[in-house]
Amino acid sequence: RRTLLYGRYLSDDDLATVYGAADLVVLNSGPTPLSISGQSHLALAYGMPIAAARVNLYDDVEGVGARFDCFMDLMRLFVELAGDPARLATMSARSTEVAALTAWPRVAAMHAALYRRLVRAEAARWAGQDGTGAELNAEPPPAGERSEARVIA
Repeated sequence: RRTLLYGRYLSDDDLATVYGAADLVVLNSGPTPLSISGQSHLALAYGMPIAAARVNLYDDVEGVGARFDCFMDLMRLFVELAGDPARLATMSARSTEVAALTAWPRVAAMHAALYRRLVRAEAARWAGQDGTGAELNAEPPPAGERSEARVIA
C-alpha cells in the first residue's frame, strides 16, 4: 500500500479518483472554535470510512467512524482496520447512511416544508382560520405590523 499526500486543491474529479482509491479518510486537526467540518461531510458523501481526531470540529462524525486522541491511537486504529475489512465496510455503509440524511435535496425539502408550515401558521393567525391550508389566500398583515408566528414541529 502507498500513502499519498496532496498539498494542493483537489477538484471534484480529483476527489472522485482519490476517494475511489482510498481505504480510509483521516481527519486530523487541532482544537478549533468551528463546529462543523466540510471535509467530514465530503467524505461522508463519498461513503468513505472516516478516522477523525477527537476535537469538536469532527463531532458530526461521532457514531459513524472511528475517533482517535493521539498519534499512537491512530496507529493502533490503522493496525486494527487493516486486519478487519468487515469493520471498514460497516464504517463505509454508515457514512453512506448519514450522508443520505444530510444530502442537500433532503435538507432543501425539510426547509421548504418548514417554510410552508410557517406561511400556513402566519396566514391562519391573521385570518383566524384553523391552519388547514385554505387560509393561504388570506391577506398579509398590515404594513408595519409585526408578525409573531410560532411553529411547533
